[in-house]
Amino acid sequence: IVALGATAAKGLLGTRAEAPMRELRGQWFQLENWALRVTYHPSYLLHNNSLSAKRAVWEDMMEVMVRLEMPISPTQRQFFQT
Repeated sequence: IVALGATAAKGLLGTRAEAPMRELRGQWFQLENWALRVTYHPSYLLHNNSLSAKRAVWEDMMEVMVRLEMPISPTQRQFFQT
């Protein structure tokens, strides 16, 4: 499961999601029998047009891909490099 933003994280994690997003994102959480990854909401990326913010979300998505045993190409690894 990928929680996009603080509202989704709080809805899924409850009080465990009281930390700031910068602390929640990039971590794996266990939600019953499901792995949960928290990352920034897409609207954050629209308002914060920095490559580092986009790269952070992209790294989260690559970690999801790794967890799902999906291949990641060298080109994909290079997206949003700062």
